[in-house]
Amino acid sequence: MAEQFTPESPTSRPGARACGPHSPFRFVFQVPPSPFRAPARDWESVREEMALVRRSRRRGIAGGGAVLAAVAVTLTQLFLFLPSTSAQQFNGTSRVVPAEGYCSMYGICSHRSDGKVLNCVNATKAFKPDTLFSTRIQSLCPTITGDVCCTVEQFDTLHQQVQQAIPFLVGCPACLRNFLNLFCEMSCSPNQSLFINVTSVKQVNNTMTVNGIDYYVTSNYGEELYDSCKDVKFGSLNIRAMDFLGGSAKTYKEWLAFLGRQAKLNEIGSPYLITFPSDIGGSSGVKPLNATIYSCGDPSLGCSCGDCPSSSVCMGSLLPQLKRETSCSVKMGSLKVKCLDFSLLVVYLVLLCIFLLWAFLYRTRGRTGMSSQTKPLKNAEDKFQSSNNGQVPDNSGQMSEATMFPVQPAHPSVIQTYMTTFFRKHGVFVTKRPLLVLSVSLLVPTLLCIGLIHFKVETRPEKLWVSSGSRAADEKQYFDSHLAPFYRIEQKIFRHASRRSPCHCHQSTHNHRRHYTPIQPTHTTTIAMSDLADVQAALATIMALLRDLFTIVQTLSTMIADNS
Repeated sequence: MAEQFTPESPTSRPGARACGPHSPFRFVFQVPPSPFRAPARDWESVREEMALVRRSRRRGIAGGGAVLAAVAVTLTQLFLFLPSTSAQQFNGTSRVVPAEGYCSMYGICSHRSDGKVLNCVNATKAFKPDTLFSTRIQSLCPTITGDVCCTVEQFDTLHQQVQQAIPFLVGCPACLRNFLNLFCEMSCSPNQSLFINVTSVKQVNNTMTVNGIDYYVTSNYGEELYDSCKDVKFGSLNIRAMDFLGGSAKTYKEWLAFLGRQAKLNEIGSPYLITFPSDIGGSSGVKPLNATIYSCGDPSLGCSCGDCPSSSVCMGSLLPQLKRETSCSVKMGSLKVKCLDFSLLVVYLVLLCIFLLWAFLYRTRGRTGMSSQTKPLKNAEDKFQSSNNGQVPDNSGQMSEATMFPVQPAHPSVIQTYMTTFFRKHGVFVTKRPLLVLSVSLLVPTLLCIGLIHFKVETRPEKLWVSSGSRAADEKQYFDSHLAPFYRIEQKIFRHASRRSPCHCHQSTHNHRRHYTPIQPTHTTTIAMSDLADVQAALATIMALLRDLFTIVQTLSTMIADNS
């Protein structure tokens, strides 16, 4: 009880003082430990004290005035201090007066039909966990130290629920840390009553459970939380993680509303409604959550430029943005041609027209010259008569065929004439100067092969896929210089040391030995498989140690960032 009246002997407790010199009773008043817990004292206890006073009066016991004074003090505490030390009841909900170090909900009271847990409405003081439990909390919620407002069962439930979101946000450690801190503060913060108010309760199995809460956060906290996660990509599908965890939210209010919606039976989500009010209103004593938010460009928990394009690292000198040159284009009807292609086309057409014009003029000029130089052929008879001065020779009947049909000389083409002239001069030049030709033939290829001095065989495939000045190459260089080279081992292949697998040998009917793979277990294969099992176990141990080391480094970096 908040105030307790105990009839005791004056000597029952050492150092006790009776209310009167002859009074057999002693009053012990205990102050309630929590300002949120309503006093267990009721009117029944007051009636008992009044009956005790009446009995004292009938017995004539001295010191009745002291008894009356004690009763007066009790009534004064009951009527004056009750409103400020109890939970206020209105409209069937419980309003807890906020104070540091106190909880709004504590423990698990029941479960829904689909198995989701329901928290208890319990305005109790935060308690100090043991060392093991504190270590577990630190592994998931490094910002929560000291007292907590969650039990082991509540923490296990929190751990299971956030595991569903980790694969979507693991690509950006800053976003993941902010997301985890949001639910860590809601579930285990020692100052839970300052920013969480239970607005709706529900009776399940004769137990009052939480059915709705108000989670107060500052607008700055919500905006920074959303900004750190809005561009994070889900690596498996290369789409925004906000499409899965935020319903494609465009603002922090839409995202928080999506996270706080009450899930139906057998659906993923919160078992009770979580409202994020933007206005405190008349909630006196409420201090909205304004915890530390890590930017996605924070060096300690930095994200890649694909998950955080607004980071100063991505926009600064470390990763310079590629200058996007404005491309020139010419529109030809429905086609859009680049200026370079259009220029080459124009030059080609001009050269083609010049060549065709030259060919036409040359051909026309050649025909004109031939017609001017051609003389009409004399008549064979006239020629014969003029050559013999009118005398007819004896062999007049025999006229030469050459005289009758003179042969016209052939005119070769221009290309043929040019090639004939060029190669004749080239042959004469090579024949007259053999030493010079051989020297030049050796010197020119040698000079052209000097560049082979810098020839290098590329053995790194990524340099064949990505150019050295691209953004992807700059991001990889930044990652390797600040963290460590990234290696992805898909599989390990083990082979026999003798370059030949152990096998069974079978003597065939033709005296040929045939080799078979070791499908059936033998002594050799059993030893080999045992060794491989040991290697696999060792690799699993190494991977577990690396994961633990990564978790420790991440926790230490977070603590250092918080302390700084």
